Amino acid sequence: MNTLEEILNEAKKQLNVIEDKQLAEAIHVTPSAISNWRKRGSRPDLFALMQLSDVLSIDARELLSIIEAEHAKSEDKQEYWEKMKERFSGSKKELMTIIACGFIFSSADCKLDMGQNQSITYKYMTPKMYIMSS
Repeated sequence: MNTLEEILNEAKKQLNVIEDKQLAEAIHVTPSAISNWRKRGSRPDLFALMQLSDVLSIDARELLSIIEAEHAKSEDKQEYWEKMKERFSGSKKELMTIIACGFIFSSADCKLDMGQNQSITYKYMTPKMYIMSS
């Protein structure tokens, strides 16, 4: 997804609805709000952004980055938001790697390839257990 239009269409798809009115009801906004977003007259407020985030199971920061990049008034700002979008879309991979480390063994090294010659290594350790005897 690279535009607010695509975000709205994907949200409708996830909710299995056809009309913007149904989407509006599902995310607790007015149909005119969605109409304004589609016409680029306004953007979702934080409440609506969080509702869309929940529907799409996407980090709200990633959605914000998509919307801000689309509405940026200068190339510098657009580039900034594009970088943030990449960063926040990668945070999901990072979280899944951390969770996976916890399920592998009691001690495991997990490496996440972030692309562009960047990687992150996590070391997962379970707490030491002490057995007391009398």
